[in-house]
Amino acid sequence: MAWAITGGAGHVGQALCARLRSDGHAVRLLDVCAPPHPPEGAECLVGSVCSAADVRRLLCAPRAAAVAAVVHLAGAGMSGADMLDAQLCHRVNVEGTRNVVACATRLAEESPTPVLLIYLSTYNVCFHGQEVYGGDETAPYSPAAAHTDCYGASKAEAERLVLAADGAADGALRTVALRPGAIFGEAETRHLPRIIRLMKLGLFRFAIGSAEARQDWLHVSNLVDAVLRVADALTTAPSAPPRGLPYFINDDEPVNTLAFFSPLAKALGCRDQPFVRVPLWVAIVMAWVCEMMWYWLRVPPFMTRAEVFKSAVQHTYSCRRAKEDWGYKPTVNSTTAMERLAMTFRVQHERGAPLGR
Repeated sequence: MAWAITGGAGHVGQALCARLRSDGHAVRLLDVCAPPHPPEGAECLVGSVCSAADVRRLLCAPRAAAVAAVVHLAGAGMSGADMLDAQLCHRVNVEGTRNVVACATRLAEESPTPVLLIYLSTYNVCFHGQEVYGGDETAPYSPAAAHTDCYGASKAEAERLVLAADGAADGALRTVALRPGAIFGEAETRHLPRIIRLMKLGLFRFAIGSAEARQDWLHVSNLVDAVLRVADALTTAPSAPPRGLPYFINDDEPVNTLAFFSPLAKALGCRDQPFVRVPLWVAIVMAWVCEMMWYWLRVPPFMTRAEVFKSAVQHTYSCRRAKEDWGYKPTVNSTTAMERLAMTFRVQHERGAPLGR
């Protein structure tokens, strides 16, 4: 079975590619930059989902194994100033997804077997700062005006495009959306280095909001397992579920953000317990000021309101439907995985090696 992965040079894409290659699948990757250490045997293409030609090159390359599964990971605006860039988020998340859906539909029209399209969505399609306790897929999409950034609204529009495409090409295209908790893993190089820098600056002496607030986490191994399981279900399912549906997936072990990163702070010799607990509303005002400094003076925001919500507001979602519909089962424990990751970073720290690389 041949797989195509957009955003394949990132943390999730590389983990998924390595697993697929170890299982004997042909894999083609598309990303704006080549992966530093591509898995052996994978075909890596440099390009963007914003280009329909690049997407066609990924999915419909001549003399290559016919793609049977497309995993759409590519996205923009997950953190920092990019969250506030409306043009970037729309161009990559919405128009890029539109290109992927169109090319996947064309591929399905020409394929003798069903074509799968698995989209990596986000909690932010329905979370915009409100408290959530064990929410599920019945939660409505957040109103566009409720978002404080451009990322969540653009991902919601993209998710709708993917789910609406299920059944296209006379039923040959089968789609699903996965809404992951906060993804982490030993090889992650986007968020962990930034968190480590904050630890070293002493900012973990300050905590935002309540210590009782819980958030969901997702180890990359559990995410890869989820992709493979839902692909199996899509292959064998003549009708929904899981076709055309969204699913929350996480480690099924909600943990407060500060408590979650405590083992890492200890391993690096940083303080892991706060001196001061900052009220949530104060942090939100500070984040708003940071955003205004970006809009007016182009000073990169230290934090955004959406980031404050994600890290400090209680919001947990159940993965029960994924378990019931297609047998999702997290096998990696969040706490154990973070402790293992902390030891890895401690060794790097003691050797003087760059952390999170």
